[in-house]
Amino acid sequence: MNDTFDYIMRFAIVVFSYCCAVLAVGWFLAAILFRNLGIDSMMNDFVFMANDAGVGPFWAETSFWSSVFVSGFVMATIAGGFSFIPAVIIIILAEARGYRESLFYCVAGALIGLAAAGAAVPFSSSSGLPEMSIWIAATTGAGIGGGFVYWLLAGRNAGRLLSRPTD
Repeated sequence: MNDTFDYIMRFAIVVFSYCCAVLAVGWFLAAILFRNLGIDSMMNDFVFMANDAGVGPFWAETSFWSSVFVSGFVMATIAGGFSFIPAVIIIILAEARGYRESLFYCVAGALIGLAAAGAAVPFSSSSGLPEMSIWIAATTGAGIGGGFVYWLLAGRNAGRLLSRPTD
């Protein structure tokens, strides 16, 4: 039997799951850091420019969700850039060893989030401890959420192709 299609499908599932996990991380970070990053004021500038179209009352009711949705894609791009190499290593390890526990993916996501927070420290413009602790907590929580999303989509079946009996 030729298993080429099975391996291609598994690879597609892993890539799709990683993209969904990164998108979940981006939306989580955008929601948690909504006020700290100034996303609300940035999005309000666009609304005031478009106020001639009469979108002001609509924006007042939906500003949080609209801001999180739009800025979530930006945060997902940043999170994907910081987490790609560590996530590939974790995914290869999990597929080779057949780790299927959600705890493994959540702890790995938390460690990747901590590493991303540590990597972002030199680029930080603020030297205050409260801002940094919020950033560390947010990236760690986002990593846990991203690891859980990846486990839901692909991690539960990790290593099944390697451990099935041959004909």
